[in-house]
Amino acid sequence: MRFERIRAITRGAIVLGMLLPLIPLLIWSVSFRWYFPDMLPEMWSLRAWRYVFAPSSRVLPALGYSVGVATAVTLLS
Repeated sequence: MRFERIRAITRGAIVLGMLLPLIPLLIWSVSFRWYFPDMLPEMWSLRAWRYVFAPSSRVLPALGYSVGVATAVTLLS
């Protein structure tokens, strides 16, 4: 019983440790102005996401090439 509780706490800590650093990245992806002493951004914007998914950005084809190269390297190794 005690071992299972320790195992559950350890798993929870590992998951939390993996997901917690992603929260600032998600906030930064939708923030426009975020200066040092502020806890949250002054302004919010989806400008970066619009750029990524714009037809002229060429980000999605680059992602496709990266996945293709990673797959080829994995299969060749």
